[in-house]
Amino acid sequence: MTSNSKRQLNSSLNSTLNDRLHEDLVALEQETANGDLFRLAQARNSALQNNSGKLRKTLWPLWATSLASMVLMGVFVLQPQPLQHSDSLPLGDADTDNTVLEFSEENLDLYEDLDFYDWLADIET
Repeated sequence: MTSNSKRQLNSSLNSTLNDRLHEDLVALEQETANGDLFRLAQARNSALQNNSGKLRKTLWPLWATSLASMVLMGVFVLQPQPLQHSDSLPLGDADTDNTVLEFSEENLDLYEDLDFYDWLADIET
C-alpha cells in the first residue's frame, strides 16, 4: 500500500467520522427540549463566571512572585561595581605636560636619592 492510498483512506475515514458526529449532534439538538437547552446555557454561563473569579484569585501570587523576582534581578544587575585597584595614578583631566607626574629615569633617581638630599639640607643649615 502506498502513502497516497493511505492518505486517501485516512481522509475518507475522517470525513465519514465527521459526518456521523455531525448527524448525531443535530439529532441530539432536535431531541432536546428548549427548556433543557436554556438551563444548559445558564449553567455554562454560571460556570464560566465562577471560574474567572477563581482564576483571578489564583493568579495574583504568580504575578507577585514574578514581579518580585524581576525587581530583585534589577537590583543585582544595577548595583554599583566595586572599585578596581590599580598601580597607576588617576590623571583624569590633569595637565599631561606637568613634569611632576612624569616618571622618567631622572625623576626616579631623584626620588630614590631624596633621603640623601634631605640629609644634605639638614647639614648645610
